[in-house]
Amino acid sequence: METRDEAAADAGRRCKSDPSIAKIAYYAVKEEGAFRSTYSYDNPNAAKPARARNRAGVTTKAASRRAPPGKRSLFDKIRMVFEED
Repeated sequence: METRDEAAADAGRRCKSDPSIAKIAYYAVKEEGAFRSTYSYDNPNAAKPARARNRAGVTTKAASRRAPPGKRSLFDKIRMVFEED
């Protein structure tokens, strides 16, 4: 893409053909590695991604966060030394 207008036309075409695209960004990159943003497009009609399903066809929930284990008291630490597994 050479111009902002070409990028805008390309972004519109891509989002119409694939509604799962939420955002497209175009950058101008120089040979030295420097870059700048040329154009970015947020698709207002982007479809939300489908939830993952397991083999039974049931949607899976996101893994719940567990609380980190609490600190053990001095008594618990001493008791662990004398207990056998």
